[in-house]
Amino acid sequence: MTREQKLIRLQELMSRHGLTYKSVAALLYVSPATCTSWTRPPTNNASRELPLGYLELLEYKLGERK
Repeated sequence: MTREQKLIRLQELMSRHGLTYKSVAALLYVSPATCTSWTRPPTNNASRELPLGYLELLEYKLGERK
């Protein structure tokens, strides 16, 4: 899965479940700043790639995976 695909999936999950960066951060045990850095463009120095494991964990917690 590419970085862009993970970002789109994260945004879809947040939209569908009405999640904020703060609520996603709480579900994944990361800081809200880390969560926002996942959504920044790759050209931004504060940008970080969302690890696939975190995306999968979020999907499990939201009932999107079994």
